[in-house]
Amino acid sequence: MPSELEITYQTPSQPRQLRLDTVMNKCNAQCLSCHRVLSDRKGVMPLKLAEGIIDDVARWDHSLTEIVPVNYGALFLYPPWFTLLQIIQKKLP
Repeated sequence: MPSELEITYQTPSQPRQLRLDTVMNKCNAQCLSCHRVLSDRKGVMPLKLAEGIIDDVARWDHSLTEIVPVNYGALFLYPPWFTLLQIIQKKLP
């Protein structure tokens, strides 16, 4: 087993995961384990902003391992949810 001095970690130059806050703090479930109740963020991310972020990520050298289209909330409460998934599928295959 390596000692603490022998353990190294390489920080990636780019994130491996993308989380979009498309619907901030908007959910129809009341999960006991969810910490969204601690946040006072409100609102909906404009689709153009989400698409711009996806365009930026598509230009990265490395692909993502995971894309989470909603962070604190329910994806189906985001009005253009299906369009967003189509954009992700097209630009980040």
